[in-house]
Amino acid sequence: MKSERRDFLKKTGLLGIGGFINPFYVFSENQQKRFQFEQNSYLIKDASILSMDEEIGDFNSADVLIDKGKIAKLGKNIEAPSNTETINAEGGILIPGLIDCHWHLWTSLLRSMSGDSPNEGYFKMTARYSRLYTPEDMELAANYAIAEAIHSGITCISDYNHNARSTEFVQASFDAMAAMGIRGHVSYGTYRDMPGSQPTDFKEINGLKQLIESDSKYKDISLGLGSRSANYKDIKEDWNRARDLDLRITIHASSNESQKGQIASLFKKGLLAEDVNIIHGNAITPEEIKILEETGASITMTPYSEMRIGYGLP
Repeated sequence: MKSERRDFLKKTGLLGIGGFINPFYVFSENQQKRFQFEQNSYLIKDASILSMDEEIGDFNSADVLIDKGKIAKLGKNIEAPSNTETINAEGGILIPGLIDCHWHLWTSLLRSMSGDSPNEGYFKMTARYSRLYTPEDMELAANYAIAEAIHSGITCISDYNHNARSTEFVQASFDAMAAMGIRGHVSYGTYRDMPGSQPTDFKEINGLKQLIESDSKYKDISLGLGSRSANYKDIKEDWNRARDLDLRITIHASSNESQKGQIASLFKKGLLAEDVNIIHGNAITPEEIKILEETGASITMTPYSEMRIGYGLP
């Protein structure tokens, strides 16, 4: 497995000679490959297919024809045009791409840098190093994370950007996703040492929204609001403004016992709806589960991260 991972990193250009990486060359090359993929046709033959679609069903052995970047046909013994590249998938399992609903792409450069003491833990460590980042660092970190995602079968990512020191820090995620050819959603959040008295800058958020909607290279990526905490004094005003801009809302809430009741608090304020995604929710109560069901709000749990960061591995 380690050898396979190393080979993959070499192929994507993320394992540089002597530790040197030239991301501009690597991702320019990726854009060329994406263009080729979107212009050519491919026939994946004899795969065991789990379609995740009741109407299509599953197949012990079948083919998939991809034409100019889109699935054109699925079935047995598909005849393809003569210029189609054939991929033998016999013995393999073919499934739709996975969706990762919660990722902080910018933290990929900080992997394994947190320690065991409170002063070296994840939160203090990321707060300390986040101040040193540039927009270029943000994009490079996102590229690393996305390469790992693709290697893991993930083709759509929700990035909660909580090092959003300027529009450029958030646009970095869009640029990385566009260059790597992955679909995604980016939540425009805050940053670690942002003063509580500083208002959310919806002028910048709207400016970024206008930019991405005017450029076709971002057509598979959407923008949302990475909300401040459930206790933030202006949370209702923020969410109303986000909804005026047609932005989905993501919020970390009820993550641990000290935050118990936050989901119910959001409900009492009349804020929960189908456009809200709750992150973590480890301290969610049975009553709050019913609230989410009634309002249509969703919840994303991250069990491995919870064990690594907050509760300890079993």
